Amino acid sequence: MTGSCRSILRGHRPVSSMLISLAALLLAYCNPAYAESRHPVTVDDLLSLKSVDPQIDLSPDGATLAYVVREKNGESLWLVSTEHGIPRTLGQGVMPRWSRDGARLAFYSARSGSLQLWICDVREGQTTQITDVVGGIRPNPLARFTGWVRDPLRYSWSPDGVKIVFTSQTELKSNRELQATQSQSVTKGPSVGDNSTSPEGPLVLTTASPSRWALSGVFRADPVGARYVNGKFVTASDPESTGKPSPVLTDQLFVVDIATKTTERLTDNDDEYFNPEWSPDGKKIAFVSTEGRALNGYGPGTSNIYLIDVHSRHITALTTGTGEKRLPFWSPDGRWIAYAGGRHFGRGAVFAVPTAGGEPFDVTARLDRDAHMFYWSPDGSSILLSCHDGVSWPIVRIEIPSGAMERLTPSDAVYGPFTVSRTGALAWIQSDGSGDGVLYAADSDGRRRRVLFDLNPQTKGWSLGKQEVVRWKNSRAEEIEGILIKPADYQEGKSYPLIVDPYSVMSNGFMSNPMLGNQAFASEGYAVFFPNHRAPHMVANLMKNEAYSEVARGPKGVDIMTDDVMTGIDVLVKQGIVDPQRMCLYGFSNGGGAANLLVTRTSRFKCAVSAAGVLSDWSSTFFLGFMGSTLPDLIGGVTPWEGPETYIALSPVYHLDKVTTPMLLAVGDEDVHSLLLSLEMYHGLRYLGRDVTLLRYPKQGHGFEGAALEDYWQRVNVFFDSYLRP
Repeated sequence: MTGSCRSILRGHRPVSSMLISLAALLLAYCNPAYAESRHPVTVDDLLSLKSVDPQIDLSPDGATLAYVVREKNGESLWLVSTEHGIPRTLGQGVMPRWSRDGARLAFYSARSGSLQLWICDVREGQTTQITDVVGGIRPNPLARFTGWVRDPLRYSWSPDGVKIVFTSQTELKSNRELQATQSQSVTKGPSVGDNSTSPEGPLVLTTASPSRWALSGVFRADPVGARYVNGKFVTASDPESTGKPSPVLTDQLFVVDIATKTTERLTDNDDEYFNPEWSPDGKKIAFVSTEGRALNGYGPGTSNIYLIDVHSRHITALTTGTGEKRLPFWSPDGRWIAYAGGRHFGRGAVFAVPTAGGEPFDVTARLDRDAHMFYWSPDGSSILLSCHDGVSWPIVRIEIPSGAMERLTPSDAVYGPFTVSRTGALAWIQSDGSGDGVLYAADSDGRRRRVLFDLNPQTKGWSLGKQEVVRWKNSRAEEIEGILIKPADYQEGKSYPLIVDPYSVMSNGFMSNPMLGNQAFASEGYAVFFPNHRAPHMVANLMKNEAYSEVARGPKGVDIMTDDVMTGIDVLVKQGIVDPQRMCLYGFSNGGGAANLLVTRTSRFKCAVSAAGVLSDWSSTFFLGFMGSTLPDLIGGVTPWEGPETYIALSPVYHLDKVTTPMLLAVGDEDVHSLLLSLEMYHGLRYLGRDVTLLRYPKQGHGFEGAALEDYWQRVNVFFDSYLRP
């Protein structure tokens, strides 16, 4: 299947008219009268914002940036010149990657009905589908290891541009062999330990069964149904599901020949293989394997980097031992492989290991921050990466092997995603308190910064609250930081009602998510506060270094969390910004879990909203297997049998008798884990005669969309008004 890149572009306005429109917008924004016409931010405004997928890619010469725009109507693939900044679209597509010569751009698209790989020949203007995998390409979404949701879709060009290696799931080899030798098992009836079933027979679960099968079919929304469907990460049950567990699948490596469009399977065993990356000389492919460990919950705890010889298919291990290792990147000369690694629920680091064999070393040891996206510099002398440094996400260069560091971005903002060309040019998406989705280009040192364009110029017409970073010391004399949005109509010397979002680990980007604290609340006259506190359930979400977060591990962490949050609020009260008699909590997911804990520790909040709160009952989360075997890691290795008092201390449901704050709970019926926890909260508070309301939204998952979000938003605002307005 082919198409024309040029024909797609013909429907766009001429460049001259685009420039005229841009000039008109600039004049309007600079006009004082325009500033006076700014309108209060609404939830519809927030939903109008476009965002960019983390996978952006600069052409090898640094002249063209490929990126994917996400908006309400879907996703589209775009190109923009890094000099004149005029974008053009290539239609539906995700995960763009340039060929080494820059003549072609690969991407995934479901435009033919299922997710396949496509190629756009930029010079010829032709777009061609190169794979035809039955049912579509479908890697295991859990291969993300709590990283970026599209990490499992990673693929790689061969250096000569002839082939592409990618990952997709197939049925386990052992399953296929079992079916071949036990084809009569259904008519005979299942034997002990046999997971096959007759239509009327039981689902037989043994210690050899995948743990995710235990809850399969129990709930209307299948909590173990995470998968990719035509490029979308889907967690709800398939409408055509029989309620029986699907066959166990495993990720394998496939290679497609671009010229002939033939796909060849490169691996065939029960180990999980993903994150492939072709070597610079084309002889080997690096990849990740869990070595047969199940991809359940929040990762397997251990994975390693392997190499496969493209011709002989011989596989060798490049790393060994415990710890999660993923996303291998070859150095330009092929002598090293850098990869993301670290202890499970610990600091994300970047390691480098010699491809000839040897011990890996931690490139980011001196950085001592949670590292995320990373690239080799073109000469292989350094690693460029983004990291979480409190409220900021800077881009940092680390020299190899000295470890010398240079911060390439200056201010407290979110710089990312970013990308590096083979010439060393940089491009990134920037978000801060004044806007979101601004594309920048710069030289290799982060200098000569220039705006390519703003995805969301409409924010210039919004009445925004001033956003600033706040720092304070808790009762332990530790410096804590957070983010404050002042009311849009803020006047010095006047105190305002406060909404506290205790999600934590928030960065100083544009606050636009309706499920979280946001600028729409500031337009309503509220101050909005995001304290970056430590908490037991947030230990894995590092905002600085491990030592900073580690103090909150276990039951004592509830006191740490309460201290971090309340001392920050006291500072805002002392500054005269906040009215201490008008304060409320607004938490979603991790923030909902924090809100549920805080109301058991203080009665200072007039009301609290908890949407899809997590870990309200650590015991049920453990015994129902919602986090696989990883939950004890958050406590320090303690199981319910070894420390039942620990699970009780950490679970708000066992302390609801201390709650006096009116609560509004909300959850989606397809968010099975949070639904059960929210029901426990609701029934406990109701039994105690507390003021509680539970909103259950049908056909909604973890976070709300469409009419459900509109209804939720209206109810939340009425709730706040009833408690916070004078």
